[in-house]
Amino acid sequence: MASGQQIAKGNVQKFRNWVASKSDNDFRDLVNSKWQQLHRDRIAKECGFAKTALRQNPQIKSLLLELEDDLRTKGILPELVSKSKTKKFGPDEYLQSRTNKEEDSKRISKLEDENLMLKARIKTLEDKLMKFTELSDIMTELGVLPK
Repeated sequence: MASGQQIAKGNVQKFRNWVASKSDNDFRDLVNSKWQQLHRDRIAKECGFAKTALRQNPQIKSLLLELEDDLRTKGILPELVSKSKTKKFGPDEYLQSRTNKEEDSKRISKLEDENLMLKARIKTLEDKLMKFTELSDIMTELGVLPK
């Protein structure tokens, strides 16, 4: 039976062989855009070892990070977003994109215009109501009620 160190060395060799067998297009297919890195589970499956080897074996871990850095310089992997930039605003605060702000300002402007039109219409209707109320009062005083 092989010792843990022998298995670890074998896994490092499997990883190196796997990296050598892949082209840039193959790496593009392995990109996990959510995490801005390569899919760990798919790498482990293709190499033939457990996913934990990618985290627990220091040699494989460093080789994988070097590979991802190299892929970032080639433009295959997206640039990492700094954690300090995302934490600056707090976990519960969300920034609106420029397009959302523009859409909101257009919507607000439209609602303000509609509000002004409705206020003007209410004013004209109130004036008409007052006019007809006066006519109704006069007709009631004269004793002439419309049928």
